[in-house]
Amino acid sequence: MLLVNDLAVTIRSVVSQSVVSDADPVVSASGLESPCATATTPTVPATATRAISTTGPIAAGRALCDRCRGAMCQAVPHLRCPRTSHEPRRLVFDICGGKHVTLAPIRHPRGWFERLDRAMRAVTFNIHHGVNGDGRLNLESIAETIESLHADVVGMQEVDRRFAERSEFVDQARMLSRRLGMRLAYGAALNLEPADQNEPRRRYGNAILARYPIVRRNNVLLPRTAAVEQRALLRAQIDIGDRLLDVYTTHLEAHETGQRALQAGAVATAIANEEGPRILLADLNARPDLAEMAAIAAVLRDGWAVGTGRGFTYPAATPSRRIDVVMHSVDLRPSTASVVASTVSDHRPVVVDFE
Repeated sequence: MLLVNDLAVTIRSVVSQSVVSDADPVVSASGLESPCATATTPTVPATATRAISTTGPIAAGRALCDRCRGAMCQAVPHLRCPRTSHEPRRLVFDICGGKHVTLAPIRHPRGWFERLDRAMRAVTFNIHHGVNGDGRLNLESIAETIESLHADVVGMQEVDRRFAERSEFVDQARMLSRRLGMRLAYGAALNLEPADQNEPRRRYGNAILARYPIVRRNNVLLPRTAAVEQRALLRAQIDIGDRLLDVYTTHLEAHETGQRALQAGAVATAIANEEGPRILLADLNARPDLAEMAAIAAVLRDGWAVGTGRGFTYPAATPSRRIDVVMHSVDLRPSTASVVASTVSDHRPVVVDFE
């Protein structure tokens, strides 16, 4: 069996091996200034990585856990960090001069989901189009917060795509996907004409980032019978190994209780019509135990059942409401739940680990 300590890498093009989408991970090779004289170049196992896109040889040094830099010593592709029991998301190799090169995310073989101790980490995060509670735009702070959580799937609300001056007309969904090396699904609630006909359309809505391949995605507009903001439900079907996981994200009406209840009913119906494991990552704009959320509560369980405390998420500076939730189908079992003490948005992220 090939051991990580025996592993060396041949840097090679992967254009012929896979089609790279906008959401495919971008490989960082910062610090790789010159090849080491003793570098060797055997090949990487096909299951160890999805794509490598850089140039120059890498020394066959230690492989490190990308989370804690603990030395990896178990066999590919069943990588575990002996120091922290993390399953690393990326292979990090020592190169000459004590510098590091980070390769693309590990592509685990089918069936890995059943073998890992912590099968899935899900996060919901209303990013407030990258603006913090003080009104300052800083999308990099959003990226750093998500990165620090080591999430497997993230549902985000209030995500701009070249939408307005408030976010400097940046495509936030694509920027976060590339920055974090995660696949992207996006669903617009608002889809407006650009000021210049040569520019892309202005979109505002929800996004899902995933470590795993997204095999199907669809976005539906939620019903409304009054002059309130249009809302949407985004679904991404993710290949997590030997089965598919349906991940949903939405952001419900903020002010009108009746409209929010109507939208909640539509969300519940859409989720109930599917089979298999399902997760909802949402800003409900209401407590999940209120009567207006009864339709969703009848279909999904609240992940905060394994959390401690009140789980308040909004407003981020002094939270007093629990409106951001991770909910799941009965066939998934949460093990831990927590709210992240962060003020990079006006909402705090919620993290739930599933067994």
